[in-house]
This record gives sequence, C-alpha cells and structure tokens, in this order.
Amino acid sequence: MRVLVIGGTGLISTHVVLALRALGHEVLCANRRGQAPGAGVAALAADRTDHVRFEAAVKAVGPFDAVVDMVAYDPADGPSLVRLAEGCQVVFASTVDVYHKPAPRYYPVRPDDELGADPAFQYAWNKVEIERTLWQAHHEGRIALTVLRPGQTYGEGSGIVHPFGGPIDCFRRIRQGLPLIVHGDGMSLWSACHASDVGLAFARAVGNAGAAGRAYHVTGDECMTWNQYWQGVAQALGVPCPELVHIPTDVLLRMNPEAAAWVAWNFQFDNIFDNSSAKRDLGFAQRVGWVEGVRRVAQALDERGIAEDSAKYEYYDRAIARWRQATAALQNV
Repeated sequence: MRVLVIGGTGLISTHVVLALRALGHEVLCANRRGQAPGAGVAALAADRTDHVRFEAAVKAVGPFDAVVDMVAYDPADGPSLVRLAEGCQVVFASTVDVYHKPAPRYYPVRPDDELGADPAFQYAWNKVEIERTLWQAHHEGRIALTVLRPGQTYGEGSGIVHPFGGPIDCFRRIRQGLPLIVHGDGMSLWSACHASDVGLAFARAVGNAGAAGRAYHVTGDECMTWNQYWQGVAQALGVPCPELVHIPTDVLLRMNPEAAAWVAWNFQFDNIFDNSSAKRDLGFAQRVGWVEGVRRVAQALDERGIAEDSAKYEYYDRAIARWRQATAALQNV
C-alpha cells in the first residue's frame, strides 16, 4: 500500500514509519522540514497548520491508500484531514485522555466508553473534537477510520513523564539522591508503553479491514502506582530510590498552578485501559517492560550528553521545603 504519514519524525511516528517499511508499505512523510526516518522513505515539506496549502501539496503527490495522522492537535485539523484523505483509510493518533476523569463507571476503561474530556484540558478536548469530526466522516462513508489511543509513551528520543517536574531532569535528581515530589499518596494507578510497541500497532492497523470503524487502546500493561513508577526508574538507573515527598494535588495547584495543571487534569486519576481489542486485531503487545525501557532512555540521553539543569526550576525545591515546614508544624498540633 502507498501510505501518507503526517508527521513521521516524532517519538511514536518514527517507529510507525519504520514498522510500515518493514511490513512492505511505500511511505511518504509530510512535515514542516520534509524529513523522514531511515532509508527508502520519501518526504514532503509541508506545514499541516496551513490547511489549504497542505492539502494541495499532498494531493499533488497522491493518491494514497491510507493516511496516518500523528500530529493533529487543533480541531480545524479534522475537516482538513477528511478533505485530503477522502476515499482512503485514515489511522488517527488520538489519546486516552479523551475520556471522563475519573472513570464514571469502572476500570479498566474500554475503547467504547463515552468520550468526555474536561474542556479546560485543552489538549484532550481538542482530540475529542477531532475524533468527532472524523467519526462523522466515517459514518458518512467519506473515510474508513481507525483510531488508536496511546497513553504515556516514551522512548530513546525523549525523557519520561515527571508530573510536577515538567522539564526537570528527574534522572539527575535520582542519581544525586535528591527528593522527588509525588502527587497525593502516590497510590493512583498508571501505565506507560515504549514507543516501539505503540508504533508497531499503528503500522498493523494500516490495510487492516477488521480495524475499520474501531478505536483501540495501545497503552502499557504494567499497572503500577506512582510510587512504583519512581521505584522502577531508580532500579533502571541502578541507584536507591530517593525520598518520595507526597503532596496533595490541591496543594500543588496552590503552590504552582501551571506546573500542577496536568496533575489536576490527568495524573491524579487512575489511568488503566483495556488493550484486549488491540491485542486481538492488531497483535499489540508490550514487549519492552518499564524498567528496561527506562534503562534504554537513560542510556540514550547519557550517550547524547543531555542533562537538564534542575537548579533552574527553583519552585520545585521551594515546594518541598514549604511542605516540610507545614507538615512539621502539624506534628505539634
């Protein structure tokens, strides 16, 4: 099949492209810089945020049998995707953040559960709006839609999620034995999946007639608390786990609303999802475990000499100091 990948050089999409090539598909990547990973992959320089020009550029090098969209984040991207992919299969990269949080009924969340992201969580809300546009086009027969919803995805091209830390280099902190902030009591449930496993699932959705009209979760199978998350990171780095400083989410929000926003919208809730349909239809599996995956990420960052200077984020250690002062005062009540 001839496949257009919108994106193609990001954390997940790099693995999507490489997996598509391994499966024998002809691939064209469309992105701002006209770049593609690996040999034998064509590339088109086009800015998908300029919808009119982007659609014209894609149609000029078409037609395609399938379009894999890895970088749709704005609701206006949905109608544009429908126009340029009309008559094709569309594989859309959504997110597990499209659901109500916390889950209104039970865990694990299933792919057919109702969408309902908090409008304040703009990233998730935008994905919901794009999905609605695409599903309508699918039901109208304009495209054949398959939606994949990853959770936390990580790999050698990036670091890992550090909920209240943002860009703070948690690897350096852990190696130095510095304390880490953990929201709540660290007992909410989380999962993570290596980008290579997620990318292969996307590639296997292409040309898969049984996947048409379906949504799938492609998330980690290891159900871990946030305490276990950090213990696993320390194990991967070969050092003792540092002190985990547990601070309630509402307190983190008062301390630094910007840094704690994703904690409030997402990380404080259990995030456990049913992957069974992706395993059945796409052969999805978590082949890279959490500890091994983090070990690979740390090694890649070390080899590239990448280390964030956590001293730049004064609010982090200030939050720890103030929380310790507050809890010390409470001990005397």
